[in-house]
Amino acid sequence: SPLPPSPLQEEQPEDTKPLPAHPNAPGSAGSSLEPGCIPGSTLGSVLPPVSCCLVCRRAGAVVMCDRCERCFHLACHLPALQEVPSPEWRCLLCQDLPPPSQDLTEGPPQKLCPLDQQKCELVLLQLLCHEPCRPLHRLSSSTDTPDPIDLTLIRARLQEKLSPHY
Repeated sequence: SPLPPSPLQEEQPEDTKPLPAHPNAPGSAGSSLEPGCIPGSTLGSVLPPVSCCLVCRRAGAVVMCDRCERCFHLACHLPALQEVPSPEWRCLLCQDLPPPSQDLTEGPPQKLCPLDQQKCELVLLQLLCHEPCRPLHRLSSSTDTPDPIDLTLIRARLQEKLSPHY
């Protein structure tokens, strides 16, 4: 006789944007990955698939790009999203960069122009989403490298949350 479905086996509509977290799912309190985020996981075959943020690899309330179907938490996307976007939203990785303007000013730039800011955010978002770069997300001060790369610090400076800004 088949087992009665558990509350965790509720199905979500495939086109739900954003997808809510599974607050009662095992491992939801402080684990780095939700079951279902792990390809080939035995737990993933029991629970419905959970959409995970491409940057932090955690489940939760994520928004999905209408073009590539990548998912991001609002704060993980670059630039950070202040509110849930429309269902037709495209992530920065799918947006076309505007053509460069000819508004060159004399002297050293005081701040990145909007196009250069967008280019930097695009490259940084690509690095944050690239699996081999995961060790660069947050580095401890006890690294063996004299000048370690920390993508979190680069992000903070780019978003003007840490001085000096870019």
